[in-house]
Amino acid sequence: NGDNKYDIIELGAGDGSKTKVLLSHFIHNNISFEYIPIDISEEAIRNLIIDLEKELPSLKTNGMVGDYFHLMEDLNQYDFSKKILMFLGSNIGNFSWLESIDFFKKLHSVMRPKDLLFIGFDLKKDPATILNAYNDPHGHTSRFNLNLLQRINTELNADFNLKSFKHKEIYSPQTGTAKSFLVSQKKQEVRISDLNKTISFKEGESIFMEISQKFDEEMIKDLAENSGFEIVRNFHDERLYFMNSLWKLND
Repeated sequence: NGDNKYDIIELGAGDGSKTKVLLSHFIHNNISFEYIPIDISEEAIRNLIIDLEKELPSLKTNGMVGDYFHLMEDLNQYDFSKKILMFLGSNIGNFSWLESIDFFKKLHSVMRPKDLLFIGFDLKKDPATILNAYNDPHGHTSRFNLNLLQRINTELNADFNLKSFKHKEIYSPQTGTAKSFLVSQKKQEVRISDLNKTISFKEGESIFMEISQKFDEEMIKDLAENSGFEIVRNFHDERLYFMNSLWKLND
């Protein structure tokens, strides 16, 4: 009847590096489950399945490509196992507060009463620690954001000069919001041919690239309650840098 079987459904699985630790633990404890990674990228799912077949050959896996909510609705038509939905890697931090509530409400609408949601959060911490992470000496965040300009150059036939933009990070300890910008180092014009647009930049003018929200326990509780969930248990690391929160439907 499926009562003793779990589906572990990961939303935005990517390369599954974080999840493999959990999957290994479940396998070693002889828990009966199927792992269903969902991602918008067909290549990511294909590579993940190949990796898992090598690393965890006994694991039952059913990779799916597409939109989370549509695929969850499809699964509910024929799969009546208890589901644990996972949204890890603090990906929720890339949403605004209202977008987060909307996202969780949509998940709520495709979950059954016994299903659970396991979600990762990046916690508020010393502002210097957060700023150092985004202004890291290896320049990972800077390269990540500059790569978006390179993609526009390649895919929309634009002429951004990457050397004339510099990465800048701002963090607000009160709100827990980290924001990334690319700042124009000079007065310049950029032509995006495929859009037939020319954009003028003043020296010091910035492009807002991304938001990375940090949370505290009160914010996590508010998110859960505002979207129809109740916290079952919170798990965190020794330094209190991150938290994984297990939610159930509050109906």
